Amino acid sequence: MRVGHSPLWGDRAAKASGWRAFLLFPLLLWERIFYSRRASQTASLPAWPAAAAAAAAQIDVTTCKTRPGDWRRLQGDRRFFDAMFCYVGPPSHFIWNLRLPLALVMLVSAGMAVYEYCRTTLGWGLPELDRNDIMYDTFRLASFAMALLLSLRVGRTYDRWWVARCGFAGVGNAATALTQQAAAWVDDEDLQARRWADIRRWAVVWHYSVLQVVQGDKELRPAAAALLCDGELALYSASRKGRQMVASQLRLLVREAGLAVELTAAMEQTIGKGWADAGNCVRLRFQAMPAGLALISTGFVLIWLMLIPFGVWTTESWFALGAMFFVALLLLSVDEIATQMENPFPLLPMDEMMDSTVRDTERALSEAAALRRLRQSRKPGSQASLSHAAVTVDGG
Repeated sequence: MRVGHSPLWGDRAAKASGWRAFLLFPLLLWERIFYSRRASQTASLPAWPAAAAAAAAQIDVTTCKTRPGDWRRLQGDRRFFDAMFCYVGPPSHFIWNLRLPLALVMLVSAGMAVYEYCRTTLGWGLPELDRNDIMYDTFRLASFAMALLLSLRVGRTYDRWWVARCGFAGVGNAATALTQQAAAWVDDEDLQARRWADIRRWAVVWHYSVLQVVQGDKELRPAAAALLCDGELALYSASRKGRQMVASQLRLLVREAGLAVELTAAMEQTIGKGWADAGNCVRLRFQAMPAGLALISTGFVLIWLMLIPFGVWTTESWFALGAMFFVALLLLSVDEIATQMENPFPLLPMDEMMDSTVRDTERALSEAAALRRLRQSRKPGSQASLSHAAVTVDGG
């Protein structure tokens, strides 16, 4: 997994002690500073003050929804400081994920630096590789094509992220709307409790079934499995596509509710909207970007960076090694973020959206019941209505 956790040492960092801690001190320090758990995800911060400060300052908008207070940090001056260090830690872990291509580019660059040192300083009589700056000019002309490829790929992968965000949230919205419709339109007193509860729990399981698919889980989440009886859970587990079985069950429950034709059609339309959103999520999960587009973009950047040293080093310059490192890191990071957004679900607050569906559907039932009791209490002839009328007359 390329995002969402500490890729360097993880739990092994806590186990390093003795001579291992001494040898691995630079790596462990990196782990403690930049990969400390966010304050929003744990009740306790690291004991080391610098790590505690870094953890408290981090804002997690990858696995958590953006809170009102987060916007001040995201749009404030502190974002420039965060942008300088986003390459060495969360949320995208660029240096760790790009360690191999970065090492390859720097190996070529170091080889050219040694070559020019031997040619100019040591006087070994080696030929100058780019005497007329032909390769340097070629790189300048090709940089525009590289920029177009990167912008195209980032734009298309962002579209995938946005479709995933709207699609997964759309399934939750459909589950909530279906629960609201059932609570508002089923009037039979004997059917209310049973129909409301059945539609609500199957609507929640529907959202969980989509979550299972997009996250690649083998089994339904325990919270969703607890909503089903043993027979229902066995039937779901035996189904090749559980989400389809859940949608069929919701349609059966709507048909058995005995509603008017127009109300049944409205609920069917809600299910159809959620089905379309679930389909968008599943398609993104099982269909990557065209392989040729992804490969030509990544290959263009990597080959371009590996050939640049042949045009940059015309004289001895060890300082250019630092410049090459940062140029390679910046350009490869653009390709890396596009790679991460191609599979957008690890970059979404899936658990929080799922929790919202559970809370919203439960709230829809309780609020509908409260509103129904309030309306009944205000009917003519009810005790509350008579008391209100008496107060009105006395006040007049």
